[in-house]
This record gives sequence, structure tokens and C-alpha cells, in this order.
Amino acid sequence: MLVVIAAAGFLFLRQHAAPHRRLAVLPFENLGDPQDAYFADGMTDEIINRLANLQGLAVISRTTVMGYDRKGKTIKQIGTDLSVDFVLEGTIRWQRGAGPESRVRITPELIRVADDTHLWSGHYDRVMADIFAMQSEVAENVVQSMGMKLVPREKTALAAASTNNMEAYDFYLRGLELAGRSVEAKDQEPALRMFQAAVDRDPRFTLALAQLAKAHLSLYFYIDRLRVPPDKTHVESARKVIESLSNIGRTSRRRTSLAATTPIGDLTSSSRPSLTSRRLSCSSRAAHRHCWATSSCSGAWAGGTRRVS
Repeated sequence: MLVVIAAAGFLFLRQHAAPHRRLAVLPFENLGDPQDAYFADGMTDEIINRLANLQGLAVISRTTVMGYDRKGKTIKQIGTDLSVDFVLEGTIRWQRGAGPESRVRITPELIRVADDTHLWSGHYDRVMADIFAMQSEVAENVVQSMGMKLVPREKTALAAASTNNMEAYDFYLRGLELAGRSVEAKDQEPALRMFQAAVDRDPRFTLALAQLAKAHLSLYFYIDRLRVPPDKTHVESARKVIESLSNIGRTSRRRTSLAATTPIGDLTSSSRPSLTSRRLSCSSRAAHRHCWATSSCSGAWAGGTRRVS
């Protein structure tokens, strides 16, 4: 009994004793070809994803920071507008090349809002294949500079690579940029093609699978559901993709069980999708954050565990 009480007390203290730090990761400035803006935005999103699951850290959502107009504002003004204690900003340049000659340069900078102090800055110049290692190192340096300590499972999560196929990753980032424009078919259909291309190149790329399911569901709910009679092609495709995610989770060594609520039930009977709960096992928590889903682990609509808007 005493052991149970002690364990409960430890968990309570871990969750409530240390004050939550609030961080905004501003969109990284693209210093390369204007056509590579999607890549810079994707890097911002990936760093947000890696930081969003950490205990004691509240990260402003991608939607909020991407829509925020910071032009002419000081760090203190940005901190006040977004109600954050720290701001991470930076630049990125993708020097395209053939195969191993393609390089990425990232210069991140962490600033404490209260006194406009530059706590940490870095300079990374790596081959494209090291992109996930760069993201992990940036995230870990940010955490350490804010005075936070990582538990082993958080270190493991930060170091994870979502895919080993760089071509698949590029299609994934292109799809994110298209999907973020609107829910209209003119954006969702090409986004779906990008996510499908990513999955074709890496069938176990869980983030791309999750976005592929989301794109199918968006096209069904906003377009096909309104047809007479409703066309269920996209919702059936989404079911298959979600099942693929579940199958990957059951065979993954890094399996994480999530209770997810995903709109895969009867989507034709009301003004919004009905929700069918199912237990999903998945190798990537971020994959479920990207699904149009809720998770009992985050207790919030998809948009990020412990993300705030």
C-alpha cells in the first residue's frame, strides 16, 4: 500500500511540481530557393513535433505560429502575444545536390522572453541524410538550455527517425504544405497524391500514413459526403490506411499503444463525423497526432500533445 502511495505521489509531483515552460517555435526563415519554402516550414513542424511530447513543456501549435505575423515586433512583444517564456527561431538553407551532395544548413537560436537573453544558438551543416539527427540535436539543446531534464524514454523519442527514405520524406513535406492551405479539393487532392507517393516509397512511414488517412477523410467529409448519393470511396480508403497503421504498430519494436478516437464510423448521418473508438498500436505517437483523431494520452483534438493555441 505504501509503495502504491509513494508511486502515485511521485507521478503527481512530476506532473505538477515543476512549472510548465511555454515555448513558441517560430517558422524558420528560408534562405534558399523560394520554391523550398515548404521544406523550411516542414522543418519547423518537425521540431515542434519532437518537443510537443515532453513533460513540463507547453509548445504553441503549428497553426498558431504559422499564422502569426511577427513583422516589426520585438521578442518581448512576441512573447506577450503568444504568452510564452521562450522563443526558438532560425534560418534554413537547402543546398540541393545529387544524392549525398545535397546539404542542409540550419542556424537555430533560443531566446528567453523575460530579458531578451540569447540562451543558445547553433550552426548545423550536414548532408540531407542527417536531417533527423539535426532535428533531434536542436530539440535536445533547446530542452537543456531551458533547464529541463529528459527521462530515458523522452531521449529515445527525440532521437527517432520517421523514415530512412529521403525521397519519401520530401514528398511528405510537400504534402504537408499543400494540406495546410485549405480543405478544398484543389489543395487536398494534390496533398493526398504527395502522401501516397511518400507511402509508396516507404510503406512503414507512419507520419505519411496518418496524413494520407487525414487527406482521404477531409475529401470525404467536405466534398464526397455532400454528393447525392454520397461517395464513400475516400472513407473506405481511409479505413484501409488506418488499419495499416494498426498493423505496423503490432509488429513494431517501438510499439506504443494509444486509445484513439478516429472518424471512421458512419460519416453520412450528421453534420460532422461520428467517432468510432478503437485501440490502436503504433510505432509513432506523432502519427496519431497528425490523424484527425483524439487520444486518451493527450486528451485533446489532434494538433499536438501538450500543444497550446
